[in-house]
Amino acid sequence: PAASTLPSGRYLVQVIRVADVTQPSKFQEEFEGGKYRLLSLDLTDGDQKFKAIEYTTVKDLSVKMPPGTKLLLSSSDQKPLHMQNGHLLLEPSVVTVLGGNVEKLVDSW
Repeated sequence: PAASTLPSGRYLVQVIRVADVTQPSKFQEEFEGGKYRLLSLDLTDGDQKFKAIEYTTVKDLSVKMPPGTKLLLSSSDQKPLHMQNGHLLLEPSVVTVLGGNVEKLVDSW
């Protein structure tokens, strides 16, 4: 199926988990593959959970981001936020890392 786009707007989401799916499953949450990494993110808007992948390298994203880190996702006519097969496709133009963490989540990280 063709990729769809999210309606124009800004979406504040929280990171639940980040993994580099180019690594063996044992190391996905600890190491990044460097030049050829592919990050998979579990996100929430506080109401629903969804998945995203790093479609184009976003240098501010990392497996070292603690759970609870806030991201601001933007979608516009000029720079749409695409969704394919139930995954948001993250690119530098649509994601801003705001930071922060949730102590309760970090403790169990």
